[in-house]
Amino acid sequence: MKACVKFDDIYILIQGNQEVLTSVSYSVDKVDEDYTKTSMVGQAKSQISEYLQGKRKDFNLALNYEGNDFTKKVLQQMSKVKYGKIISYKNLAIKVKNPMASRAIGNVCNKNKFVIVIPCHRVVKSDGSLGGYQPGLKYKEILLNLEKRNS
Repeated sequence: MKACVKFDDIYILIQGNQEVLTSVSYSVDKVDEDYTKTSMVGQAKSQISEYLQGKRKDFNLALNYEGNDFTKKVLQQMSKVKYGKIISYKNLAIKVKNPMASRAIGNVCNKNKFVIVIPCHRVVKSDGSLGGYQPGLKYKEILLNLEKRNS
């Protein structure tokens, strides 16, 4: 099943089934939707739409995590970064007990299969600059400003 949510001039593509999400990613193209409102995809579409409207700060969705233990630790720790807050790649590396892994943290962020839901946009460089973001820094800045306004 799949659904899309419009975000600025791109789309957020949600994929999964009745019970679990398999990915939430960016797409330049709108896809034909195929879901039921009671499915996990339908719930995700509603929750992400509410988030983008500034009405939701947390997600309650089942995710199908994949990856090695390090990746899973990083994603879980990233999920704990509160709405409207940021963390540096370095501090995130410290939190997963691998203080020299800042670049590896950036790699996990870049490959995050659950954008917005697992808030890799809240991870920045140690000097406070944005760092990278898969669809472009414009979207990272939009999300951070949205959260700042609604915190």
